[in-house]
Amino acid sequence: MKQHDQAIKDYCEAIRLEPNEAIAYFGRGIAYSDKGQYDHSINDFKEVIRLEPNLANIYARIIKQISHLDIDYIIQKVVYRQTSKLM
Repeated sequence: MKQHDQAIKDYCEAIRLEPNEAIAYFGRGIAYSDKGQYDHSINDFKEVIRLEPNLANIYARIIKQISHLDIDYIIQKVVYRQTSKLM
């Protein structure tokens, strides 16, 4: 796990220096995924898509991350987002 933490730290620094560099978000997304931090992973992969919309393999990676999440967790997130919009 320490190597993933160091990789995340290194990618965060790379993103700070070059915020439009998609490969840094991709690498950090993989590191988050390997740690089981799927929300962070998905957010980074979404950023890659925003920066490089033609990278189809990113879409496949997002689907893979979503499939790791517990369905109850997904439902809770959707309900929370919907109720947050009402407030």
